[in-house]
Amino acid sequence: MSTASDEELTPAVVRLVATLVAAKRRLARHYLEWCVRGPVLEASTAVSAMAQEEYGQARVLAGLLDEEGLQTGLSLPAPVLQPAPCWISLICLAALFDTAVTEALAAAARYSPSLARRVAKILQEESFHQLFAQQWLQLLGQEAALRPRLLQQVEQLRTPLLSWLEQLDQLLSKAVPARANCSRAAAAWQQGVTDWLRQLAPGDAAPGSHILPEGGS
Repeated sequence: MSTASDEELTPAVVRLVATLVAAKRRLARHYLEWCVRGPVLEASTAVSAMAQEEYGQARVLAGLLDEEGLQTGLSLPAPVLQPAPCWISLICLAALFDTAVTEALAAAARYSPSLARRVAKILQEESFHQLFAQQWLQLLGQEAALRPRLLQQVEQLRTPLLSWLEQLDQLLSKAVPARANCSRAAAAWQQGVTDWLRQLAPGDAAPGSHILPEGGS
């Protein structure tokens, strides 16, 4: 189930990596669907690059497993399996789903040398994904007319993603029982989301410029 020659991955870690491979492939598909549909050219360019990076990251992680191992992943949360119908939905996926995957990967890498060697570049790329999502989340939050839709999308993703991360934490605890209480991805991710939401403009803030031209709503 593992192809790593210098480290035999436990079944729990294999299952966790397989889950993250599937998640990154799903993220890449979401970004690819919006690579020519963003509200501005710069956004489309960024999303296109993010799609390529997610596909590349999935390939790197998949290289740790054989075909049997790749089939052992947990199911992804139902909301992330649906296409993003609008730009707000995509940004919420980037802000919540992408960061959830990154948090789980970073936590797992702390206890697996094979993962750690492969994750450094991935985490560097993901720092730009997080910055992109955070900037757009704040920009959308400044629009009084868009803020209710934004918060609705966040809440639709938040609970299922938290439950999913808790399942991944359980897998990591099985893999390294001596450190079962360390590096909880779910708690770190939940705190990060809460911090982001606190930075959003209040609901009665004056709307800014029209940032979602036709086709990017």
